[in-house]
Amino acid sequence: MCWVALLMLLPSCATEKNRRANDIVRYVNEGILEVAPLEAEALNGYASVTGENFKSQEDVLQALESKVIPLYESFYQGLRRVPIQEEEVGRLHGLYVQAASHMLEGFKMKRLALKTNDPRLMTAANTKIEQARAQGEQWRKRLEELCAQYGVKEDK
Repeated sequence: MCWVALLMLLPSCATEKNRRANDIVRYVNEGILEVAPLEAEALNGYASVTGENFKSQEDVLQALESKVIPLYESFYQGLRRVPIQEEEVGRLHGLYVQAASHMLEGFKMKRLALKTNDPRLMTAANTKIEQARAQGEQWRKRLEELCAQYGVKEDK
């Protein structure tokens, strides 16, 4: 469920595209990769108590309160502070920030649904989380498209 699997990106050729390629590389290497571990840890914490790992609503609530929401809030705040140099990358980043905002909102809604035993709120929370996941996938796809467009390749 983690949206960033890119390690380090490098521009592949010296052309006029380099300015934009460098913006993308800087965005990923100096921005996204700085905050991605927080997101991964939060999402792993969530996955550890949901789906096939679900044992009880109390476990989900405990994970949300003690790990998932605090980590995801830190990730979200860090994501909002990622410096943006170029408008095209800024539009892309806006999608990620929006996805993260929706994910955090979904986690908080789920916490409230568990505390109040409200099935309609639980459904809304799960829908919000799924929408955020889809937006994150859209961000990742657009990032890959920009990388391809400007000749940015993953450094392996």
